[in-house]
Order: sequence, then C-alpha cells, then structure tokens
Amino acid sequence: MHVNALIIPHTLYAYGAAVLMLIWGLYEKKHVVFWSICMLIIGMQLPLLSAFGLYFIGQNSLNGWSHLKQGMQAGNKPLFVKALPFTLGAALLLGLVLCMSHAGMLPRKSEQWLSVFFVFLACLSMPHVWAMHRFYLRIKL
Repeated sequence: MHVNALIIPHTLYAYGAAVLMLIWGLYEKKHVVFWSICMLIIGMQLPLLSAFGLYFIGQNSLNGWSHLKQGMQAGNKPLFVKALPFTLGAALLLGLVLCMSHAGMLPRKSEQWLSVFFVFLACLSMPHVWAMHRFYLRIKL
C-alpha cells in the first residue's frame, strides 16, 4: 500500500473531527473551543514550525492574557504596563543573542539556528511556566 493512501483517510478523519468540534463549540457557545479548533485547522495546513508559532502567538498568548486579566482584575492597558518589564527583558535577551551571532559566537548556518531558537525559547519559557503555575494555583481558574 502506498504511503499517500494511508495519509489521505487520516487527514479526512482529522478534518472531520475538527469540523465536529467546531460545530460543538458554536452550539455550546464555547468561544475558546471554537478558536482553538480554528487554529488547529489552520495549523494543519502549515509547516510544523509555522503551526508551532501560530499556537504560541495566538492560542497560548490569548488564553494566558485573558486569564491574567481575569485573575488580576485588570484591563488591557494596566496589564500591558505590568508586562512591559518582562517584554523588554525578552527583547534584551533576543538582542544579546543577535549580537552574539554577529560577533561569530553562535552558529551561522540556518539549520543550526533552529537549535539556538529553541534554547532561547526554553530560557524564556521556564520562568514563565513556573510563574503561571503559581498564578493558576493562587486564583484557581
């Protein structure tokens, strides 16, 4: 049996399940489910790294931001001001990585940049995961 013959039915099953979840999300008025499935459907059309970026920029960030607004009882502007030092810290860290690359201290091949990117992402993610875990325990969402 040819590999494509196996991929097509599985892809159809995935789309079928996604459409059913979309309908359920709309019926139950669960907007988070609806947008999650929309992102899943879009992500299925993208290369892996693009889908990964879409998830973190879209789904994860939007959910986290709404949880922070709810848990801290703050609007967008005050929350943005509170988040600004962390955003600037991440930008500073990214600037440091780019300076190190320009100085020849990091790999120059594009394939090797992927590993540098994920190390950078891990450096940002671990403190974030720890802080958000403590936040969720405190507010009990």
